[in-house]
Amino acid sequence: QAYAHWHITYECQMLCEYCIVTGPDRASDTRDKKTLSQPVPIDDMMKVVDASGLSFYFSLMGGEPFLVPNIIEVVQRLTERHYVGANTNLCAVPREFWKSVDHNRIGNFHISLHIYPLERKNLTQDFIDSFKTMVDAGFNRHNITVVAHPKVIDRIDYFVISPKLGHSG
Repeated sequence: QAYAHWHITYECQMLCEYCIVTGPDRASDTRDKKTLSQPVPIDDMMKVVDASGLSFYFSLMGGEPFLVPNIIEVVQRLTERHYVGANTNLCAVPREFWKSVDHNRIGNFHISLHIYPLERKNLTQDFIDSFKTMVDAGFNRHNITVVAHPKVIDRIDYFVISPKLGHSG
């Protein structure tokens, strides 16, 4: 068994001012986040992974991993023999993802709830819709981390227990 953190892209639609994922400075960080993701050459990737003879758990990270154009195909191919989890802001997960992948081969989804960037980018409803789609599809291996940005700290309870997210407490 092997565990792999795979920074599959640095692209991210949030452009959070506090992000620490890329660049040594704000200019390179912003450039990285605005660079569009390229499709993963999954056939080449699978040759390398399969040649290792190991069983992998891939933790997909970014940026936002679901901005990779062929992410559904990537996860489908990886989960033929391996397991996949993700760190995601959830807003870019294609709605058809949950019907296209084997839930038994999907591990934990670490969901980062970036309240201020969601509001700034007008993505709050996308987050809520994506969360509901995930839950309605029967996927329940997730945890949500609320990013406590100073601009929203006084409203954090609303987002933690919001009925809109399907939580009652």
